[in-house]
Amino acid sequence: MGVKRESLGKLLVVCKESYTYPMAALTSELLNKGYEVEAIFVHPAETTLKNHSYVSFKAEHNIPIHTFDDELEFFCTNYKRASEFLESDYLRRVEKSYMEKIPIGLVLMSSQLFTTAYHSRSYFQDLDYSQQLFWLQLVLKKVEKILFEGGYSRILDIDISELGRTCLSLVSDSINVPYVTLESSRYKSIFLPTRTMGRFVDQYFLSSYLSGVAPTSRSIDEVLDFKKAKNIMVPDYDFNSTSRKTLSVLLRVRAFMSRLRALTEQWIENRSHYYVFKKKPMLASLMDSYWFFTKWFVRDILLSSKSNRYFSKPDLSRDYLYFPLHLIPESTTLVKAPFYPNEVSVIEAISKALPLGMMLLVKEHPAMIGEREFSVYKRILRLPNVKIIDPSAGTEVKEMILQSRGVVTLTGTSAFEAAMLGRPAIMFGTSFFEVIKGIHKVDSFDKLPQIIRQMINTPLDNIASCAKYIDCLNEYGRVFPMAEVLERSRDFAYDKSDSGSFLETHIGALADLLLTDVQENKL
Repeated sequence: MGVKRESLGKLLVVCKESYTYPMAALTSELLNKGYEVEAIFVHPAETTLKNHSYVSFKAEHNIPIHTFDDELEFFCTNYKRASEFLESDYLRRVEKSYMEKIPIGLVLMSSQLFTTAYHSRSYFQDLDYSQQLFWLQLVLKKVEKILFEGGYSRILDIDISELGRTCLSLVSDSINVPYVTLESSRYKSIFLPTRTMGRFVDQYFLSSYLSGVAPTSRSIDEVLDFKKAKNIMVPDYDFNSTSRKTLSVLLRVRAFMSRLRALTEQWIENRSHYYVFKKKPMLASLMDSYWFFTKWFVRDILLSSKSNRYFSKPDLSRDYLYFPLHLIPESTTLVKAPFYPNEVSVIEAISKALPLGMMLLVKEHPAMIGEREFSVYKRILRLPNVKIIDPSAGTEVKEMILQSRGVVTLTGTSAFEAAMLGRPAIMFGTSFFEVIKGIHKVDSFDKLPQIIRQMINTPLDNIASCAKYIDCLNEYGRVFPMAEVLERSRDFAYDKSDSGSFLETHIGALADLLLTDVQENKL
């Protein structure tokens, strides 16, 4: 990568749920290299309920581990009187000190616990504004104590969601301690280091992309090869719900029963915590979880049957824009597109901005089939120029993009795929690929009619721009198959088996990504 490597120092690794497993492997790598390492678990449910991810990490590593268990206990005891515990002077101080670029409302948006208005996961309790501020106050005070006293040279992470992460990032920035996490390039499982939690494109990347250096012939060939490829899906998606194949009813029943069994086992292991059963803040209610997943299962079965009245086969002969929906809640919406978490409102705005005769074809995210309530589909279908297409209809993503007049997404991979295929795209959030020519970043619904007219009436020649983006990836990024690493590191934590040197190789690449100081490069 040709960049400066971080010298030995004291590091803080950030852990949360499934991402704890690769961070455990990374911690071993760092300790072997001679670093002093501490860990922080940013989701209190993981540590309070003694999830396997936390227990296995703690058993493997005899290092200081910070949690928010005490803060959670204090919050659960007093949250109904939250306003009595708010310290106005303290909150004003931290807002002035840490939230100049990111207002407090967006800070709160970084947790799905505080965004129940935008998703249907009803097993979480709604919290009022005073209660949210109370938890924020508790988390910030703990983070300040850890960082002010810790003497860390760098904070390492691989994800961006959760309030604890946002607080760590804000406080560390104020004391000039780099908080480094990963940004997906959406190309060949290449990831990049970022110090902005994915909220902005890092300056090192912008400077390199705008440097004026012509793209290499190798990258131009890669763009041309992408255009010819039959399958353009990111390899990582083979390991997650994005590529979910149609399952038989029997397999759906088995998956549903397995989920209920896992919920029951978790409750049995933690039955002394009565708030596991009741609906209490920060922790999902068991009975509400049962009901939520039962409704999900029923909707999934109905949407996969002939009784599905909401999805239709796409008519690619008409002029249309293509809008694949997101998985919600997810960091790509709550953190990277925090002003647009309500996709229905975005669809309504696009519907109003479409020119005569043009349709908006909306495709459901495979992982959301069953989770999204039918009322959402009904509301969308009341718009006369919008159709919801069946994700299992057999039409390839590449064909959907090529036959369209353009793509619309919050921050999704489809915008990158469209640009690589020579089609324009509209994006409402932030991703590094937004620099590519033909991707239009929208910051106001009022601008949609003008941008759509420009998209459909302006020829797009962006091969050089796409190639320059790939050159920047090759300079600063590393291949890191995130989904497969998550899966294999979890398996390793359970049975200590790793086929070949897979984890060793990719955890080494992860260490390089997170310890490389790209910000000091002479660009």
